[in-house]
Amino acid sequence: MNTVVIAVAVVVLAGSAIPQSAPAHPIVFIEGNGSEPEAAHETQHVRRDDQTMELARHLLKACPEISITRKEDADIDYSLLLNRGDEYGIFKNAVSQVMLLDRDKNVLYSNKEGTVSRAAKDGCRAILEDWKKRRPARTAEPLWNKQNQ
Repeated sequence: MNTVVIAVAVVVLAGSAIPQSAPAHPIVFIEGNGSEPEAAHETQHVRRDDQTMELARHLLKACPEISITRKEDADIDYSLLLNRGDEYGIFKNAVSQVMLLDRDKNVLYSNKEGTVSRAAKDGCRAILEDWKKRRPARTAEPLWNKQNQ
């Protein structure tokens, strides 16, 4: 019995001593117009939608490879911003602008798309392309298993 307890303790302590690796997927802070109280207060439309919720809904469907957050002080990899223009015309069209920033707030990508869905897919593609470039390539064997040469 004592041997089992000691073995479990060794495994737990050894596991906590291993440094945590980088996340397997990017963490993305999202923001859309209409999400801040000041922006909602300044709009002339009483029934303006919170575009952050729309962006989140579409990203959850179209981009399961990322984690999205609204926590501003989280350790994020990217920020994805959405600006949805006012609706116009018979069919209530609007243009969605999307901008991708890295953790240092450098602009990596910006584009105009027609719908929030397209903007979310476009933002997802830009995130995954940049993530692939920045993320170190995984080796076939773990780094701790390499022999000194």
